[in-house]
Amino acid sequence: MIAKNAAANSYIAAREPQRDLTPGRELFRRSGTVRDGDCLSEKVFETSLYDGNLVGNLYFGNYSIWMGRTRDTFFHEHAADLFRKGDQEFTVTNSRINHLREAMPFESIVVRMCVKAVYEYGADLTFEFCRRLNDGTEEKLAVASHRVVWTSAAADGRRVA
Repeated sequence: MIAKNAAANSYIAAREPQRDLTPGRELFRRSGTVRDGDCLSEKVFETSLYDGNLVGNLYFGNYSIWMGRTRDTFFHEHAADLFRKGDQEFTVTNSRINHLREAMPFESIVVRMCVKAVYEYGADLTFEFCRRLNDGTEEKLAVASHRVVWTSAAADGRRVA
């Protein structure tokens, strides 16, 4: 989504400040697919009308928020000191969500986070979003992935790994 200019079928390139930010050398990569119990974290989000939109389903933007909250909660539980350093933060350099079906307010949404790869300064994470049904079973709503790089601010304001 970038601004259109006066020339036909032409767009103004968007600024990409994180384009060259890399997570460093790869230290680990998961081979194969994730199996039950292989995930790093699981978080349940209880939804309400607040999470919905005018159509009546859950707003798709919630998935990005839940992904970030699941990630941040996990890393805070395991490395809280990282979050106490004022200029350091996770910078997401790539993110993708594939929505499979819609969810409705008042449903419990289970978010599972798994690791795909670990780097010197970051990780590739995958996420699974499921609706928890009344009988305890689950129905998959979406799958997602993103790359995070642990960064700090350089003197010129850029983020560096």
